[in-house]
Amino acid sequence: MLFDKQKFGHKDWSFRVVPVAEYVECEFVDCNFSSGDFTGSIFIDCMFTSCNFSNTILDGCRMQGAVFLGCKLLGVNFSKMSMFLMSMRFDQCMIYNCNFSSLRIPATIFLKCKVAECSFGNSDLHGGSFSLCVFDKTEFHNSNLCGVDFRGATGYSFDLRVNKVKGAKFSHPDVLALLDYFEIEVE
Repeated sequence: MLFDKQKFGHKDWSFRVVPVAEYVECEFVDCNFSSGDFTGSIFIDCMFTSCNFSNTILDGCRMQGAVFLGCKLLGVNFSKMSMFLMSMRFDQCMIYNCNFSSLRIPATIFLKCKVAECSFGNSDLHGGSFSLCVFDKTEFHNSNLCGVDFRGATGYSFDLRVNKVKGAKFSHPDVLALLDYFEIEVE
């Protein structure tokens, strides 16, 4: 099944299986996908605005050029998605307790998002951005953060010894949090 350039507004797909299909250049506005199941679906150049993705299942789902604007993403396991041509952008989203571990998602943009209790372990995020994001208890471990823009972001802290950060951009004073792992005092 193919949905091309369709707009879905105010739909409630909570606790439902979203029809396995290919969605191309579709718009989803104010939709509730809470505990919904996207298994096997393909989304190409789709826009999700003000949607609820609480505990949504994305196993085997493919997202290419997907944009999330003002969405709530809670407990989503992105690491189970298809990595084939994966590309996403998150703008002004609430991203809580999500798993981005072991993903290769270079150049991914997270702009003005609240990112709390998420895992980016073993992920390749090089060339991306977390500009103006607010972090809380989010883990980066053995991740490629080369060239990633953290300017204006707050609340991040990760061990520079176990992450690649060459060319990453940070702002003062928040960059000082990266010294936490070295058990030194800065006055």
